[in-house]
Amino acid sequence: MARNIVVTGSRFRNGTRYNYSGPFERDGMMEYLQKYALEKLPTLTQVSAINFQEFINHDLIVLVGFLGENEGHEALRDIALQFRDQFQTGLCTDRTLMKELQVTPPTLILYHHDMGDSYRYTEALEVPRIAQFIKTNSIPIISEITPTTYELMREADLPVAFIFYSGSGERERLRKELVGVARLFRGSISFGLINGAEYQVFAGLLNIQPRFPALAIQTPANNAKYVLPQDIPVGAESVRDFAYQFLQGKAQPSLLSEDIPETNDGLVKIVVGKEFNRIVMDQEKDVVVEFYESSCGAGCNEIDPLYEAVARKFSHQKGLLFAKMDMKYNELPIDKNLEIIGFPSVKLFKAGQPKEAIDFEGAQEFNAFVDFLRQHSTYPTDVEKISDYEEYQLIMQMKQEHQKSVRQLRPSHDEL
Repeated sequence: MARNIVVTGSRFRNGTRYNYSGPFERDGMMEYLQKYALEKLPTLTQVSAINFQEFINHDLIVLVGFLGENEGHEALRDIALQFRDQFQTGLCTDRTLMKELQVTPPTLILYHHDMGDSYRYTEALEVPRIAQFIKTNSIPIISEITPTTYELMREADLPVAFIFYSGSGERERLRKELVGVARLFRGSISFGLINGAEYQVFAGLLNIQPRFPALAIQTPANNAKYVLPQDIPVGAESVRDFAYQFLQGKAQPSLLSEDIPETNDGLVKIVVGKEFNRIVMDQEKDVVVEFYESSCGAGCNEIDPLYEAVARKFSHQKGLLFAKMDMKYNELPIDKNLEIIGFPSVKLFKAGQPKEAIDFEGAQEFNAFVDFLRQHSTYPTDVEKISDYEEYQLIMQMKQEHQKSVRQLRPSHDEL
C-alpha cells in the first residue's frame, strides 16, 4: 500500500529557521527565495483607534502588540519576521485605544477570526516565549490536518489528538461535538480532524484499525501513541475523559504487537511487543536479542542460520537466553528508550538491575559472537571457538533446519 508523503522545507536567515511556504518546483522556488533575499525586514503596521478594526479584520489571524513608546519594539519586529508567512503584525502605542480595549501594556493579542477568539500574552517580551505562545494559539481549535497544518501543529510541540472520520457528514458532526473539548484542552493538546480513508496507512501506524471514527493521541517527544479503545464511541464525553487520563498519566500507551506465540520452545525465543519486558528484561538472565524486519531481505536471512548456530552452541549455558524480535510487526516499550539502527541488529541485555544493553558490533561470524559473550556475559562461558570449516558445516546444518521451519513460524504473514 502506498504511503502518503509530506514534503516540507525551511529557510534560514541570520541563523533563525523559518517555515518554507512556497512552491516545490524550480521557477516557483527561485521566485520565492529571491523575494525573501531582496525584501527588507517587515515593518510593523501602526495601529490606532482609526484603523484598528480594519487591521484586525484584514486576515484570519493578526497579531497586535500594545506597547509603550520604547518598550519591546525590537522583539515584536523579530516576531513579525519569524511569522511573516502566516500573519501581519501591528504595533499600537495609542493609549486611548488601549484604555478602550482594557489593555495594559506590554500586551500582545493574537486575533483569530475563524474561531472568533483572541489570545493575550502578558509575560516577558522574550522572542522564544512569544513564538511558543503564537505556535500554540495560532492553529485552529480543531484543525483539518493537511501537510501544512500538521507542520504547524508539530511546531507547537504539544501532543496531537488525531480524530479520524469516514465522510464529510461525520467530519462536521465530530467538529461540532468536540470543539468544546478541544477548547477545554487548548494549550495542552492540539486537536485535528483527518480523513481515515485517505490516511488509512497513517491510522495503522498509530495502531488504529480501519474502523472510523477513531481517536489517537501522539506525543511529540517520543511519538508514543495512546488510542481510545475502538469499542468506545468517539464523542464529547469519551474524548474528554480520555484526554484527562492521558494528561494525568493514567492512559496506557498503545504498543504494536503480534499475538503471543502458542508455543515458544525453540533455541531462539520469539519476542513480541507485549512480552518484551517479561522475556528480555528478566533480571536473572543475560538475553541476546536479534532485532530484524521480516521484509529486510538478504541481510536478515543470512544472519538467521548463524544466529541459531550460536544459540545451539550456547544452549547449555546457564542464565543465557537467545531471542529475536520482528520490528515490522512489533514495537519496543517507549520507556526503554532503546535505539535500533538498521536491521539486523543484535544486543545483549545483561542480567541485573537496571538491565544494561550492549550492541554487538563484530563481524557476522561464529567466533565473533564467542568473543563478544566471553567479554560481556554476566556468567562464565566454556564455549570454544571453531574453525572456518566447522562453522561452515554448522551453518549449513542450521540453514537446512531453518528452511524447513521458517514457513511454520509466521504462516499468517505468508498468506497476506
